[in-house]
Amino acid sequence: MIVQNGQQAELAARELGGAAVLRMLSEEIRHKRDVSGVAVDVAPDRIADRLDAMASEVECHTSSRPLRFLVQEMVSGETKLILGMYAMPLGRLSMLGTGGVTAGLFKDTTMRLLPAAGGLPRSERWP
Repeated sequence: MIVQNGQQAELAARELGGAAVLRMLSEEIRHKRDVSGVAVDVAPDRIADRLDAMASEVECHTSSRPLRFLVQEMVSGETKLILGMYAMPLGRLSMLGTGGVTAGLFKDTTMRLLPAAGGLPRSERWP
């Protein structure tokens, strides 16, 4: 859920049913963790304070205060993956690989240029 302040973040976390992940939203900053823009396992009653602290920390790193945040359900004990879609002059590019704090570490990310007409043919899909 996209939120703009601590009160909205708390409502979102409570609606999700427990601990949450809080991420700053920015089109300019790709690696949010590098600028203190990600917090995991945040309790609903602490997420408003964490959002304010995150906004200040990001502002210290970037000289720009984030205005929007993403509140997501905290999932533990699962395999994490990174999945992305990029619009480029040549078309849409999809990305898939190991996610979480190891994203980029294992160099196992794959990228595919998607056909203009839609999805990948079976011969091009990931195993």
